[in-house]
Amino acid sequence: MSRPVSKILCLRRLRRVPAALALCLLWNNASLAQGGGAAPIVSLSVSPRSPRLGLDAESRLTATAQDSAKHTVPLGGRKVTWSSSDSSVVSVNPASGMLTAIGVGAAAVTAEVGGVKGSARVTVIGWKTVTAGNDFACGITTDGRGHCWGEQAFGDLGREGLAGSRVPVPVSGKLEFSAVNSGLANSSCALTSQAQAYCWGFNNEGQIGDGTKDPTGGRATPTRVVGGLQWIAVSGGYSYSCGVASDSVAYCWGASAFGLGNSSASASLQPAPVEKVTRFGSISVGYSHACGLGSGGTLYCWGDNAEGDLGNGEMQKPQQTPAQVANVSGFAAVDAGSGFTCAVTTAKEAYCWGQNQSGQLGNGANNSSALPVQAKAGGAEGFTAVSAGSSHACAVAVGGVAYCWGSNQHGELGNNGTAGSNLPVRVADPARTLPRELPVAFASLSAGQFLSCGVTTAGRAYCWGKNDDGQLGSGGSADSRRPIRVAPRP
Repeated sequence: MSRPVSKILCLRRLRRVPAALALCLLWNNASLAQGGGAAPIVSLSVSPRSPRLGLDAESRLTATAQDSAKHTVPLGGRKVTWSSSDSSVVSVNPASGMLTAIGVGAAAVTAEVGGVKGSARVTVIGWKTVTAGNDFACGITTDGRGHCWGEQAFGDLGREGLAGSRVPVPVSGKLEFSAVNSGLANSSCALTSQAQAYCWGFNNEGQIGDGTKDPTGGRATPTRVVGGLQWIAVSGGYSYSCGVASDSVAYCWGASAFGLGNSSASASLQPAPVEKVTRFGSISVGYSHACGLGSGGTLYCWGDNAEGDLGNGEMQKPQQTPAQVANVSGFAAVDAGSGFTCAVTTAKEAYCWGQNQSGQLGNGANNSSALPVQAKAGGAEGFTAVSAGSSHACAVAVGGVAYCWGSNQHGELGNNGTAGSNLPVRVADPARTLPRELPVAFASLSAGQFLSCGVTTAGRAYCWGKNDDGQLGSGGSADSRRPIRVAPRP
């Protein structure tokens, strides 16, 4: 076995200059303290330096040592110790450097060898919001990136050259989104962090808002809505879309046989202002009607009214311009579905109105109502959010418990059955629940076409219901009667 270079040099010096003994001993002792005969370590780097992980993902970090000349020093048998600045975000194996993403956020992971330290900043990314559409769904991760999954009939997934995907795939481009809404047809609209509105998908009536329409196709990539407006809310619908500009004026674009909220019955390929109401805070487009939240908690709807969709006490009388919802005040949020509407008040009460043949109003009956009726769940202390889909609805109760009601032929109520319910039923525990997330608390829910999706307060996404096109995002194709985990971001 060859002797270490440092030892050979010292032996040579000792034959000539005995006084070098002390220097040689000090040098060799310092090297041995860090692990042998290699040069002393003066710096330590960790790679990758800024890794980004999806929740529950695992990855390994590596440490590289350098000497004073910035040459790499083999670690050999030296002990490397790893630690995390926040183990609730990232846990790390102290001996191997293997990371596990625990919670959304960022943490410094540090490696130490013989008192020398180096670190990396690890960012853990979860889901911010998910919206369910027609055989597809889209979501935004906490880093502002858009992802979609499911059917790709008309550019639904926001990217070209893809037949469809059973797991989330990134929306084309490098836009940073703050909100997204998928309609009950095959289109979506989203807001960027710069308050710009983009839409993609089906464009047969100009619902993308770029000044064009395509009777047989759509836009496969996010396309900016024309007009140069800044937006605070946007919603994609079946044949038209709407948004609220930064001055609180509402606009709609596309086509509707029942009007776009103004006195003209004509279609518009660019945003046209909604009349009568001057200030809106939010807006939602359903299948053939729309609703917007006005000042002071007042609520207005317009469009088709065949089953009392507008909540103004009338049926079979469509409205081209906004009509105020009757009998209830103090609304906090609204969501328009297919032929019916649901909303929550500041008092945490949930109300629905319109079509009710599947029990989607949640009041224990199956007859339609032109006036708001209250949806009640025995175990709920009130509702903080509600979403209306094709023929079912879902709501988040105080404490994060999820409830759904209405049609359930594909398991879209999430209660592990297929029988519909005209009263809210509690969504079952997720099929793949991580122990550290028990009990699951939902922050938001979205009801689509025979499927439902939700995001938990921990940033994990779940979907349930119909899955023939992979719209549950789990990687499979079987329907699920209870929530299953959406695959982590790519």
